[in-house]
Amino acid sequence: MGNHNQTIFKPSQEIRDLRFLEELNRNPIISQRELSHKFNIALGFTNACLKRMAR
Repeated sequence: MGNHNQTIFKPSQEIRDLRFLEELNRNPIISQRELSHKFNIALGFTNACLKRMAR
C-alpha cells in the first residue's frame, strides 16, 4: 500500500512570489537558472513568474 500520510505541498502564487523576492533580496545577482534549481521548478516557469512580478 502507498503512504497516504504524505501530503504534497504546492505553495500558492503569493507564497512562491514572496520566496522569490526573499531570495533575490539575499542574492541580487542570482540567475533565473539558479532560482529554478533552488525552487525545483522549470526555467520557463521561473521566467514567467519574474516577468509577471515585474509588471
